[in-house]
Amino acid sequence: MVGYAQRHGHEARQIFSAAHVDFSKYHAPESRMTLRESDRIAEQAFFAIGCESLGLRAGQLMSLENWG
Repeated sequence: MVGYAQRHGHEARQIFSAAHVDFSKYHAPESRMTLRESDRIAEQAFFAIGCESLGLRAGQLMSLENWG
């Protein structure tokens, strides 16, 4: 969802900051994020974009390969 927010003019760093998650986790594939952190990031991206159908749009972009 952060990528979607970025495409709509929102900074990933601001979304992570609002979610109280260390921004270094965004570009470090070896870092681990808790489910709560991930949830807070998605929530902040939703608030930033203000799109009521964001969940549906995110679902269209995801595949099972995205989940490890």
